[in-house]
Amino acid sequence: MIALLVLLGLFVLIAFYAIGIYNKLVRLKNLVAEAWSGIDVQLKKRHDLIPNLVETVKGYAAHEKETFENVTKARAAAQQATTVEGHQAAEKQLSSALMNLIAVALAAVTVPTATPSGPSGKRHWGCQSPRRQVPTATPSGP
Repeated sequence: MIALLVLLGLFVLIAFYAIGIYNKLVRLKNLVAEAWSGIDVQLKKRHDLIPNLVETVKGYAAHEKETFENVTKARAAAQQATTVEGHQAAEKQLSSALMNLIAVALAAVTVPTATPSGPSGKRHWGCQSPRRQVPTATPSGP
């Protein structure tokens, strides 16, 4: 009789242990699914921001193209000037175009460090934000 009770107690203990292991495995499976769900959400946000980034780059490219065309036109006008007044006006126009070109070059250098209050800051930080949030979307563990 005692052996039967010990055997029954051992069986109950093994059953509780198996149930505990099963529950832990289910919990870990749910944590993994939750982590992947968070990563998927962040990646979707990142993918949704790509059109904004493309538009920002198009805007900068259009402005730079206009600046390069202005510099080229001003240079050609300065080379073709024949009178003193013509040289003076052409050089003034060329200096202005070169100042714009230098400003564009300096802006291109500082674009990656733009702040959210800058001209493209919201888009810039918006594109980095999901990438920075992906590591934090995963749970720290059980």
